[in-house]
Amino acid sequence: MINKQNQVLIITPDFPPFVGGISDYAFNLSEAFIDENIDVAVLTTKKNWDDKFKQIKQYEVAAKWSLFTIKDLLCKVNEYNPDIVLFQYEPYMCDKRFGMPIWTVIFLLFLRFRYKRIITTFHEVSIRFELLKPIYWIRFVTQRLIAYLLALLSNFVVVTNNFYKSMLKSFKNKIVIISVGSNIIPYDVNEDILKRKKIELVHPDEILAVVFSPRIKYIELYCRLVKSCNENNFKLKLLMIGSGVEANKGYIMDNLNKYEVENYVVCKGYLSQNEVFCYLKTADLFIFLEEADKHNKGGVSVKSSSLMSAFAAGIPIVANWGDMTNDFLEDGKNILLVNLANFHELQKAIYKLKNEEELRRSLINNVTFIFKQELAWDKIASKYKNLF
Repeated sequence: MINKQNQVLIITPDFPPFVGGISDYAFNLSEAFIDENIDVAVLTTKKNWDDKFKQIKQYEVAAKWSLFTIKDLLCKVNEYNPDIVLFQYEPYMCDKRFGMPIWTVIFLLFLRFRYKRIITTFHEVSIRFELLKPIYWIRFVTQRLIAYLLALLSNFVVVTNNFYKSMLKSFKNKIVIISVGSNIIPYDVNEDILKRKKIELVHPDEILAVVFSPRIKYIELYCRLVKSCNENNFKLKLLMIGSGVEANKGYIMDNLNKYEVENYVVCKGYLSQNEVFCYLKTADLFIFLEEADKHNKGGVSVKSSSLMSAFAAGIPIVANWGDMTNDFLEDGKNILLVNLANFHELQKAIYKLKNEEELRRSLINNVTFIFKQELAWDKIASKYKNLF
């Protein structure tokens, strides 16, 4: 049983006001622990803190972590003297240049001498081995070795999906799968506000789909999708949200002009969390195209906090499957999965959502239920507490 005497230290280089999936994860997990009356602190890099984050006890060491900051990191850990250490790991977060943070192994080795409860969360494990890309062989071997050593030094290993679990199968007795949560916290939105936003964005006969910061390689595909739908008397309007929209604005505009869909795509750029959630609640569906090659290596998985935002909003989701798509995402039950190599599958899935009201209702109900039971931050915090 966790009580106020137990102290939990979350160690992560990325933490708000830095914007990113792992920083949001650490922040929301910290808040969930605080709500559970757990004494929690965060050890992170130096940054300008906003008043919003000062409710969380924090320790700062350097702007960038490496072998040379291990001593200072250990001093801060000892100053807080936690009962449980939660180390957030992702290769390129811990070594932004090469993605080979050897220092993390030495750091955890020293922690292991003093602290008896270390839990490492792998947000990623390593890159894949690709025979035809020898330039990445050393990086693959180094990242995998680091991951094995970190798992060896940890009492428990948390991963987000079965694919990462298979990478660390030698430590299967330590591994626990915990999905990420939404980087957007749901709140009650007035129905009149949603209706007004819908009227502002679409005509009554149009369907509104939301995408977050579309990957540049898929921007043209989105434009093709909108053009094809509207040419076939299927009115689709796309709302693009996120900092990636601003970063790729020129390329997006070129494709909008190329496919003559300027009137069917709305670009909003970066918005506050509440604004994003409001637009999600307004939308008819969420489209999420994740990186995948022609052999479907990649695809949607529960490691994405953006995907979890759609679960939080309770709207139908269309996404592309791949070898990272685990059993949690059930086609036709809580998501519609398509093969990205087949453009018509994507169009067909959206068409089904428009014409099959029973399917649409079922998806909404299942997504809402799963979020409340599995993906809300209090549920995620409870799963961590079971490891304490």
